[in-house]
Amino acid sequence: MSLQKLSVLIVAGVLAGFTGEAAVKAAVAERSLKFNSPSVLDLSLGWPRIEGKALLPDPLASSVAEEIRAARKVEANPNLLDDITEKFDCAKQTEACEANRLAASGGVAKRQGKRLQIASKSGPLAAFIDLDIPASEGHERDAYRYGYQGRLQGSGYQRVEEEFSEDSPGSFLINVHNGKVAFVHQYDDVVVPAPDGMHLITVNYLNLPFILRVAALDANGPRVALICAAPRKDRSSLATFKGWRDANTLNVVIETGIAAAKKKIAPRATRNAGAWHIATNDAAALDAAGIGCTTPNDAANQ
Repeated sequence: MSLQKLSVLIVAGVLAGFTGEAAVKAAVAERSLKFNSPSVLDLSLGWPRIEGKALLPDPLASSVAEEIRAARKVEANPNLLDDITEKFDCAKQTEACEANRLAASGGVAKRQGKRLQIASKSGPLAAFIDLDIPASEGHERDAYRYGYQGRLQGSGYQRVEEEFSEDSPGSFLINVHNGKVAFVHQYDDVVVPAPDGMHLITVNYLNLPFILRVAALDANGPRVALICAAPRKDRSSLATFKGWRDANTLNVVIETGIAAAKKKIAPRATRNAGAWHIATNDAAALDAAGIGCTTPNDAANQ
């Protein structure tokens, strides 16, 4: 960071109500990746809905739809992301355990004091800096802590967990080939990796209108591969994830309408030869509610 940029950030911090050390810390934070950094794909966002190719649903047998509706609802569970993170025989949040994980990374992940960095082969360095911003007049205390969690099975992405002072933790997923980064809020959102670890689904049951995303964790990712969403002003339709059937198939139940007009529709998304397809038992009901699925174009993932 140039001295000019640092000076501008310090001045901005002072104008925002920070003084002295707090202003410097606010400036340092600008060098650290955060969930809302422009280069981070935030998979915990609601709208806007990314534009792309609309998928026309294929028919789904009523018997299959009944099986999907009867399946168990998948709840938010941070352990589902832990399950595909490499295991170490030590307490997760201790400095000694992180040191073990860093040593096992082969130099990809390094820590120098409060700075944690993840290197990539051809992309930018991902840097995360622990930070405390003291409370001041009109501002509450804020803090960020970053912990290296290790390598994800399947994709080989590196995982860094962020702890907020005022919110539940989330995770950064870093592609070590191109340096691209995604963020998931696995304590609040439903974040479920596919059985092979190459895709994951994210949805929040409480935030409406619902938006369900499938992200690809491949060599060119992370990127949004599929989106299913309700219209922007819809405050009644609900989406429930019913699980991955296999590495390329997932099941969802979408509830539309109110009272006697309420319907439970059972879409199934399947990936075949690299392309996503949607099948459902009631395409007309989805269309009437304005609910659709799209595969984002390449520009939407830049």
